[in-house]
Amino acid sequence: MIMKALRERTRASHGRIEACIDLPTRVQSLKSYRQLLGDLLGYYEPLEIQLVRFTQPDFDFAALPQCNKPPDLTNFAQALGCLYVLEGATLGGQIIARQLRQSFNFDAQYGAAFFNGYGAQTAEKWKTFGAALTFYATSSELEDTIIQAADETFLTLEQWLVRRD
Repeated sequence: MIMKALRERTRASHGRIEACIDLPTRVQSLKSYRQLLGDLLGYYEPLEIQLVRFTQPDFDFAALPQCNKPPDLTNFAQALGCLYVLEGATLGGQIIARQLRQSFNFDAQYGAAFFNGYGAQTAEKWKTFGAALTFYATSSELEDTIIQAADETFLTLEQWLVRRD
């Protein structure tokens, strides 16, 4: 139920970000592809700093510009909403990975690791994430918190990726 609600209630945000960042165009030249990777890293790293509170891995951070207004994650439900967006992006990443293979002969080992996600396991991991999310979302209040965090993640990612200094 939560997966369907997330998909339906964040559809507009998802559509806006797809339209405004125009991923197919941004992977047609090496220059725009490098910029896209830098932009995505600058958004994901500050989120990982917040998400690490829920996971405990060690992270190494590059000295690229970082998003100074990521979604505010103060509880596990909000972290799950954010991860809905980030994990969902691994599905779309498969499409971009194919484009990068066709355009530049990049693959998971060279040039397109980020968009290859979990490789052949991407769909299965998405299903596993969806099952865990469904298991956790036991009330309408938790569902609303998860959905609001997912929508905020879409919004802040959109703002970060279309920013121009």
